[in-house]
Order: sequence, then structure tokens, then C-alpha cells
Amino acid sequence: MIKLIQLSKLIKKITKSYLLKRLRPPLLITTLLLTTILFTFSFVWGVFTVREKIFPYKLAKSIYAKFVSKPVNRHETDKLWAKKISEGGYILHFRHAQREKWHDVTAFDAYEYYTRSNAENSSYAKATCLTAQGIEEAKLIGEVFKINSVKVDKVISSPSCRAIQTARYAFGKIDFVDISLLHRTAMMEDQWSHFAHQLRKLFLKHLPSPTTNVIFVGHGGTLQFDAKIIFEADETGGIDDRQETGFVVIENVKGLLYVRYRFNSIRDYVRASLRLPVD
Repeated sequence: MIKLIQLSKLIKKITKSYLLKRLRPPLLITTLLLTTILFTFSFVWGVFTVREKIFPYKLAKSIYAKFVSKPVNRHETDKLWAKKISEGGYILHFRHAQREKWHDVTAFDAYEYYTRSNAENSSYAKATCLTAQGIEEAKLIGEVFKINSVKVDKVISSPSCRAIQTARYAFGKIDFVDISLLHRTAMMEDQWSHFAHQLRKLFLKHLPSPTTNVIFVGHGGTLQFDAKIIFEADETGGIDDRQETGFVVIENVKGLLYVRYRFNSIRDYVRASLRLPVD
């Protein structure tokens, strides 16, 4: 009886060992294959979501900002970059000042440029030009730059009425107008890449000296379409996450363009650069 029990255990042991040898390799290979596929898909999807800023990019970004990243004192970094702008050496890309919110505004932009008309004297002026508030906002940009001794070299504008007016009221001049600064949704989609390359050339052709800044006045949303073509890196995390009058600071490093900082609006720049007198 004892010998039968021992024989049974031996057979069970041999059978188990045999099954493991037979089944483990295929199971291991299958597991490794599935893991590799899952990892590859996750990596590719992660890269794609970051580049195209689609789900779950915003969710991951908000979770990282809330639980992982170190808190940033935005006011202190605003002050730091306000000082750097006064020292010079940067390209400053402004979003125009306030306009009336017409849904089809870029259609009027396209018509304005195609017909080479003066929108200020047209019946659709309210669509493409600045409001009274926008004019005052543009004037404020220029006045604060003067107070902070920000040296401005060239001023280059989008052909849109609101961009031209912003440049004129803020800086008192426009050296020339270039269509590559116009909002991408005012043109055919198959032209976007062409104008992105044209804008990159424009930036590199009109670089600032170490003590001056070059001003470009355009639109919100344009640079995000062009970022992969124009910039080596966007260190702001959201180049066009700015309001009207907001601007980004661009630096040239040996022919490569880096977006270094973003002021969300002229309000943030003013608050960071004007120290009010204390009685």
C-alpha cells in the first residue's frame, strides 16, 4: 500500500514536471509577446498624444501638474522674464489686442488680404479691426515698454487690420507686413506648411541684436499649427495658451528657435515689471 502511494506521488510529480516543461515555454512566449505589443502601443500612443495634444494629453498634464510637478511661482518667473526682455536679444510674438468676437472673422481676414482692401474704412471693420478697448490695450503695451526701457528694433505685422493697428498703436510703426503671420484658418489647409516655413525664414532673417528686441504681431492659434516646423522646442507647454495682448519670448540659438516664455496678457507683464511707489 505504501509502495502504491509512493508510486502515485512519483507519477504525479513526473506528470506535473512534464506539463510545466510542455506548457511554460509557449505561455512565456505569449506573455512576452503581449507585453511587448502593449508596451510598444503605449509608447507610440503616448508620443502621438503629446505631439497632437489629444486624449489623454490634457488629463495626464493636469494630473502631473497637481501631484508630481513642483509648484512654480508664476509671478516670480514673470518678473525674471520681464527683466530679460528689457536687456534685449529676443523675438517677441504678440497676439493682437481686443477685437469684437465675430465667428467668421478669419473669412473677413482672407477677403481683406485677397482684395488688398483697407478694412478700417470698410463696412466690416468691426470684424477684423480693434475695438476701442483694444486700441487702448495696444497703447498700453507701448507705454509700458517705454517705461521699462525695452528697446524695439523692427516691427513686423500680420496683414490683418487688428494686428496692424496693434503694432501701430503700440510701437508707432510697422516696418513691413507679411502674410505668413496671418491666422492659419484664414487660408487653405494645404497652404499651412508653406507659410510655416515662410514664417521660420522670416524669424531667422530678422533676428534681434543682443540689446534690442524684434516685434512680430499676429494671432493666437497660429504658432501652435507651425510649432513642429518653426521651433526646436516650446518650453512654455502651450505656446498659444494666451489671451489677446499676450506674447511669447523666442530665442535664437545658432539658427535654432526656442520658445522660452509666455506672458498670458499685457496685464501679467505690467504686474511683473512696474513696481508701484509706496507713500
